Amino acid sequence: MRPGVAEARLKAFPFQTAPAVAAALADWLAWLRDERRASPHTLEAYAGDLQDFLNFMQRHLGKLVELADLGQLSASDLRAYLAARRQQGFAASSTARAMSAVRGSSSVQSMSLAAGRRRAMIPAATMRLSTRIGAPAASARLPAATAPAAAR
Repeated sequence: MRPGVAEARLKAFPFQTAPAVAAALADWLAWLRDERRASPHTLEAYAGDLQDFLNFMQRHLGKLVELADLGQLSASDLRAYLAARRQQGFAASSTARAMSAVRGSSSVQSMSLAAGRRRAMIPAATMRLSTRIGAPAASARLPAATAPAAAR
């Protein structure tokens, strides 16, 4: 894929977007390409994910998405986006990548800062770890051979 395909994809939104939002996203994609040396495939995937996110937010908010709007997104707005993706049948891995694009884009973070708002808290995917047990429960699970000599 030629350089600039991801930026061209962002410019071809199926809806009108605020010029400041489009410029911020194009800057972020250029930063990923030039500074982070992201693969053209990664750039295209992130551009598509961000396009989908902004398209959803435009429908969800019922208006053209501006920088200030992105700075005021709440956790419920983001949960609505996640629910919509699940309803559309996207795999969990695809949704995780999309949220990575949204969460990781310095453009989204700078949009919030530029609007003078606190950065929207975007729920990250969590891994379930085994639960922690206390000392009495741990002792009960160990074989009797490991108990101290005085306790035998």
